[in-house]
Amino acid sequence: MRGTSRTLFAATPGRDIANDAPGRFDVARWYYEARGHVAADASVLRQLITAVDWTNDLRPSQWAQWYSVVLGFRPDLILELGRGKGNSTALFCHAAATLGHTQIVSLCHSGDWTMQTASRVAKVVRQQWFDRLDARMTDILTADYADILGDHQRVLLLWNAHGCDIAEVVLGEILPRLFGREHFVIMHGIIDNRHGGVSRSYHGQPLWKGSEWQQRTGCSEARVNIGWMQSIQDQIVAIADFSARNNLEIGSADHEYHRLFDGDPGLAAEMRESLGEEFFSTLAHWAFFSLTGKAGPFEFPAVGGR
Repeated sequence: MRGTSRTLFAATPGRDIANDAPGRFDVARWYYEARGHVAADASVLRQLITAVDWTNDLRPSQWAQWYSVVLGFRPDLILELGRGKGNSTALFCHAAATLGHTQIVSLCHSGDWTMQTASRVAKVVRQQWFDRLDARMTDILTADYADILGDHQRVLLLWNAHGCDIAEVVLGEILPRLFGREHFVIMHGIIDNRHGGVSRSYHGQPLWKGSEWQQRTGCSEARVNIGWMQSIQDQIVAIADFSARNNLEIGSADHEYHRLFDGDPGLAAEMRESLGEEFFSTLAHWAFFSLTGKAGPFEFPAVGGR
């Protein structure tokens, strides 16, 4: 998306990006600086990964990457939208225990964490490990975000629940509440097609017509590409639209990791020595953004009836 949104809507004045502060958040540097913490906690992280037992959703290297984001950003609140089996929940709780001041509110319609995963995780960690976690089995669309965000001033948001209605809530309700607070948004399942050998071919698949269509038809290999972003999730359309309307650059963890570690092989060698191939990779498959330091006003969508 770099550079493209600024040329759109040329006849209509938009947000003045000249007043934006330089970027405050460096995911690649966080990854590098957290290597000692990840190495020291590698044994516990492995046990947690085994307890969750769902690495097809989040690989060990992604555990380490998100762990480094929490340690680097140092949020006072982590808001998790979409929990599933609980990969991110477990790593966030462990990072919060390391920081000592972070609260976690996790929203998901799935009961897998409560009914399956938490009891397995409890065999690995102390009971106090759960004290900072508020894991709710609930409808993300109807949550009271004013109450959840409260007075928190440094918020990490994991946008890991999919669908257009959830995208509308994130962009139209949560983001306006985050503007004015330090915040950082992670979006899982978005691949940078400049890296990782992503092909331009359709591979005999039809046009991607949304995640519900994909589930209904079984066309599991169909993908949509917008700018550098490739995904099977509807939020890619919503975030591309939001980016274009607001002259906002969407960050690629894949790109940031390649830029730092391919550009300085010495740093990459340090990462491999500290973390091994298990916890170090320049492939991330997640995107990020923040309005922090950006000058408004922003265009936010209205949130329809629920």
